[in-house]
Amino acid sequence: MLATTEEEVEKLQKGLGVQHKLGVKSEYVSPNDAKRISPMLNEDMLLGAAYCSSDGFVDPFKAVEAYSQKARNLGVEMNLYTKVIDLKVKRGAISAVVTDKGDIETRVVVNAAGAYSREIADMVGIVLPTKTRKVDVIATEPVQHVIDPLIIDMGGGVWCGQTWRGEILAGIRDPQNPTNYNLDVGLETLRRMTK
Repeated sequence: MLATTEEEVEKLQKGLGVQHKLGVKSEYVSPNDAKRISPMLNEDMLLGAAYCSSDGFVDPFKAVEAYSQKARNLGVEMNLYTKVIDLKVKRGAISAVVTDKGDIETRVVVNAAGAYSREIADMVGIVLPTKTRKVDVIATEPVQHVIDPLIIDMGGGVWCGQTWRGEILAGIRDPQNPTNYNLDVGLETLRRMTK
C-alpha cells in the first residue's frame, strides 16, 4: 500500500497498528525499500509504504466456486441467475423469497448479494452499514511476471496486481459515480488509470 501524502502516511501508520494488534506482520517501509520490493515503482513519488511479506493471493472465482461446491454438498439449494424481488416475512421470520422465477418457500436466507446486499437487507427492515463503491477493473492477456506484490495507491484509488498465470489486473474507483451499478468499462477508465 503506497502513501504519497502526509495524511496517507498517517492513515497507513494507523492501519499498521490495527494489523499488528491482530497478529499481522506488516511493516512500514521507506520509498527506497518499496522500490527494492517492487522495482517498477517510482520511489520519487512516495513518502512510504506498507508491506507484508506473508500476503497471498486468492483467485476470487475459484474461492467462490469452492464455497459453492461445499454448500451444495451440504444440501444448500442455489438459484443462479434468479433475481430476488422481495422477501416475505410471517410472524417475524422469513417465509419465502419472491423471485423473477416464482416464490421459494424457506425459513433461511443467506444474503450473499455482494454490492446488492444492502438492498436485500432493506427488504426485511435490516440496515446494513455498507457502502457500494464502483471500481472499474481491466485485465490483460498473460505477460511476463512483472508485478509482485499487489500494489495499492491509497490516494488515487488505483490498484494493480498479477495473477500466477500472468494476467495483469488493475482497478480504479470511479469518483464521478461512486455508487453506480453500471458494469461498463471503457476508454475513460484507461485514461483515469494512466494519469
